[in-house]
Amino acid sequence: MGKSKKDKKSKKTKKSKAISFSEALRFTEGDALSDIDPGSKPNFDGKKKDGKKALAAFDDELDGLQEKLFADGRTGGNKRILLVIQGMDTAGKGGIMRHVVGLVDPQGVELTAFKAPTDEEKEHPFLWRIRNALPEAGMIGVFDRSHYEDVLIVRVHDLVPEAQWARRYTTINEFEAGLAEDDVTIIKVMMHVSKKEQRSV
Repeated sequence: MGKSKKDKKSKKTKKSKAISFSEALRFTEGDALSDIDPGSKPNFDGKKKDGKKALAAFDDELDGLQEKLFADGRTGGNKRILLVIQGMDTAGKGGIMRHVVGLVDPQGVELTAFKAPTDEEKEHPFLWRIRNALPEAGMIGVFDRSHYEDVLIVRVHDLVPEAQWARRYTTINEFEAGLAEDDVTIIKVMMHVSKKEQRSV
């Protein structure tokens, strides 16, 4: 006998409460973006004001962790954090900068907003400008857009042959694996909002 919608919903709710935020938000192999409701709030039942309170509750913890990261970088450590934020225009990238990155000491943050490549950048391999913007030891680097644009944009607008952009997937994977080996913690955030939400901004 099949379970009712109510049973399925309660099971899903219990499951979501048992996992961490990072697990609830993680996009894994086999997931499809079209299956994800852009209005959903994984692992969170509150309203917008509740979200602001929950975020503020982490303020002291984030301060302490950033201070330790910064001190580690000044005493010979190589640990760094790279926060990569992707999303369409008006998807909320600016909100992350204000509400999340704004919780930490700005002196410990290196922000890079990637635009269309300059003439100089076009003369180099596509990861050249990304490597130049990587955070120093003890710092939090924030990329507003990133190396993923160098696959996405060229593919959508047919700017380079398929063989060229297809190779970039492997190049990016190897690049990120190298960063992880070099004590860089990479946090990737993809802002997924509906067209209705975009128009409301």
